Amino acid sequence: MRLATFLTIVGLSGCRASLETQAPAPPGASVADADAAADGSYTGMPQIMDASKLAAVKAALPKVAFPALQAILNSPDTLWYDKDSMKACYQDSVGDGGYTPIGARFNNEGKSLIVPEGKKFFSDDGETWSFPFGHTAGMDDAENAAIVNFLALPAGADGKPLPVVYSVIDDSSGAQGLGLHRWTWMYPKGATLGEMIFVKDASGSLYPSELRVRTRFLDGWATNSFRPFPTAASMAAAVKSARPGYGQDAKLSAFVAHLENASTMTAKSIGSPGFNGLLTIDGAIDTLPDAGDDALIKDLLGKTTFISSYGAAWKVSGSKKTYGANASSGLSIMPRSNYTGLIEVGETSCNRCHDNAGRLLSDYEDAVALYGDMWGEDRIFSFNIYDTSRVGGAGTENRAVRKDFAGIVQRYDQGRHPSALYKTLPRVGN
Repeated sequence: MRLATFLTIVGLSGCRASLETQAPAPPGASVADADAAADGSYTGMPQIMDASKLAAVKAALPKVAFPALQAILNSPDTLWYDKDSMKACYQDSVGDGGYTPIGARFNNEGKSLIVPEGKKFFSDDGETWSFPFGHTAGMDDAENAAIVNFLALPAGADGKPLPVVYSVIDDSSGAQGLGLHRWTWMYPKGATLGEMIFVKDASGSLYPSELRVRTRFLDGWATNSFRPFPTAASMAAAVKSARPGYGQDAKLSAFVAHLENASTMTAKSIGSPGFNGLLTIDGAIDTLPDAGDDALIKDLLGKTTFISSYGAAWKVSGSKKTYGANASSGLSIMPRSNYTGLIEVGETSCNRCHDNAGRLLSDYEDAVALYGDMWGEDRIFSFNIYDTSRVGGAGTENRAVRKDFAGIVQRYDQGRHPSALYKTLPRVGN
């Protein structure tokens, strides 16, 4: 390690320790207790979301033209969670647990951490990571989106779900002698994680907009997204069918004309200067006008069977292409002010971000080595195994497995978790 880098790290860690507050484990609790609870027998899939919120989500789920995915949506063995029931966390994995603290941190704790000027790992308000790691892809600025995640585990030979398995690295000489104390986890072959994107109307009611899924194979993840209208032409046809007299309505007529016009796309570019330009996307978006018929939009979203949009382009005009719709006003099929149109549905596109889950932040900036890892593990961002009642602050190790997860999260044991079902994917960058 370069001397200047080491001195910078030590100096920053001292500043950080003075800014953070101690958050010791609750009396009587210990990591060993949490491990024992997590390795208990399966007694049914827990549901950690607020019951009324979960009921509203399930009532608004779409029909999907893929039986296996429809079964997951309908199954009581699917775990649902959102940002309130599973708070986003990252790891302070590098340090000695004393002067240089280690443990889990809520993502919004980053707002008080010192990083070099110009390295904006966090949003302006400090509540989230900056692009591309802060939000569901395309939803950084979305105005009327509601997002809920789910985990579906495949059944083992005994009919019970195969667990998520975790390991603990405790290497005092790791990370170039600074100490590496990292929790990792991986999902079994056949696990599916997804995010359901809803649009909200003025009353807060939910209408399904897009269903994104990633399914674990032994050597990686398969990606797909299901939408009611993968192309502008398919939506135009649906509107015409539902409203045969659309031509008599000025707004609806203009809406259909926009859908059928390939020249409505505008150029759009986004980048990630806070992460050394890791990701820059140049493309186009298509911003739909207000259809002026909320009842139609609600009916189309609620009754149309969602189909795969893998590799599909919403509109194409010469070399210009967009992969999804945007909206600026009114109720539409996608949340307002999204940029989904820049992102093609497919592994290559999605892996540009997902491959960085768990990556050491020192890969982006030497002086934040002690801040540990990008949030997420096994190339999934949304899910973590932590008991979040213990998360936060600095000092004493605070990572423990969530007790709700008895039977569905287990410490990795090669004898119980065979290589035909579990395989560690290589970490990118470290």
